[in-house]
Amino acid sequence: MQVHACHGLSRQVEVLREVLAGLFAGDRTLEPRDVIVMCPDVEAVAPLVAASFGLAPDGATDVHPGHTMRVRLADRAPGRTNPILTLLANLLAMADGRVTASEVLDLAAAEPVRRRFRFSDDDLDRIRDWSVEAGVHWGEDAERRARFDLPGVLQGTWQVALDRILLGAAMAEEDHRYVGHALPLDDVDSTDIDLAGRLAELLDRLAALLDDLDGAHPLDHWLDALDRAVTLLADTAPTETWQAVQARRILGDVRAGAAGDHPGGLLRLPDLRALLADRLAGRPTRSGFRTGSLTVCSLEPMRAVPHRVVCLLGVDDGAFPRGTSQDGDDILLRDSCIGERDRRSEDRQLFLDAVTAAEDHLVVLYSGAHERTGAARPPAVPRRRAPRRRRPRRHHRGRAPGA
Repeated sequence: MQVHACHGLSRQVEVLREVLAGLFAGDRTLEPRDVIVMCPDVEAVAPLVAASFGLAPDGATDVHPGHTMRVRLADRAPGRTNPILTLLANLLAMADGRVTASEVLDLAAAEPVRRRFRFSDDDLDRIRDWSVEAGVHWGEDAERRARFDLPGVLQGTWQVALDRILLGAAMAEEDHRYVGHALPLDDVDSTDIDLAGRLAELLDRLAALLDDLDGAHPLDHWLDALDRAVTLLADTAPTETWQAVQARRILGDVRAGAAGDHPGGLLRLPDLRALLADRLAGRPTRSGFRTGSLTVCSLEPMRAVPHRVVCLLGVDDGAFPRGTSQDGDDILLRDSCIGERDRRSEDRQLFLDAVTAAEDHLVVLYSGAHERTGAARPPAVPRRRAPRRRRPRRHHRGRAPGA
């Protein structure tokens, strides 16, 4: 049994890599499938694991042993593994925001969007230069500015910037000749006409979609708008068509599951986000296990299958046991009774199950010091909460107890 106190979560992953490399070197019979790594928040450790494991190319010999380990991440949220779902989430975030220049540029750089509009790295750099020279700040058009009480201020919007780019392809910027409200952008060559047209098409489709994602509409209207967004903005490689299929399947599940709850009712953008939040959140599944690789998964029930090596990563004070956020609309949480679900008690049981699932080695890692200041931090204590009091039974008015 090993317990490691580390300086932050990133250092925990590095220590885990060194510990596993030592275990594999000391026991030639140990294989990656014999190791499971469980953590309270798999999304927090996923980028750190990807940056520490499996970096060596195939056939490499003079590399760190940890870089050759086969690692499989399980229980990840669909929105983190599917770029099209990430695109839809970004659209929902932009719909009631300012639509800043950085948000639009990041959207254009997303893999599904750049494949749809054939944007190369040089094209994206060119678009960024245009946005700086044209003075884009926020807002796709005058309507977006009107939502923030600036109806007559067009300068700094993508609409004016696009007019300047398209005019720059037709005429030079000489003597500050304005055409309407736009001054031609001088840095547009004849070879950039095709790129300017693709950028104009992207902005036109984005403005139309954002216009559909406004106001109060039935559920079908919202889901149809997101389905059109997949068609108009996203494209995938032939080997990654599952991304669009998964996105449309999730939209179909929301349509089927919420049809009975909102028959013909009007929903606003926050309501739609709430409907999609559960679908886009990570949940324990059977996929990603028993693949022959070292598995990193969440600390959930039915995960503590006996393994030769069990590692508990990220069991920090404050992060484990995981607390339950209080919902102001749930009156029962204010006065809970015995037998109701308690996340802290469940985490305590999961911790015990993980400990007993270790056959040869148990490795526990936590943050024993602050990663920047070095201040000591206490370990997590997976203890029970104070005993819950029983809620007194209420009797019907006019009836004696026991009647």
